[in-house]
Amino acid sequence: MHQFITGREAGGTKPIYGLTASILIHAASVGYVRQPEFQVYAPGQLEHKERIRYAMRHSDILRNAQLKKGIDPDRNDSTKQRKGEIRQVVMVRSRL
Repeated sequence: MHQFITGREAGGTKPIYGLTASILIHAASVGYVRQPEFQVYAPGQLEHKERIRYAMRHSDILRNAQLKKGIDPDRNDSTKQRKGEIRQVVMVRSRL
């Protein structure tokens, strides 16, 4: 887990950690067009794509959204097809 101190902790501001820190690391990687100089993932930790794939198969809300759109969440297709499915499910989720 990454934790960033902002310098405003004395005023009651909490450090940035968890998902927020992960999003900031990713945004900085994209913005600066380079990878961090530190290890982003812990040994054995799943990357974002794998965690999303896991959630798509194990979250009742996401599974039901896929089934509602006629997508089989247990199908093991190519990455290209899965990206299309994720995009479809995200669109469905945003309409809920």
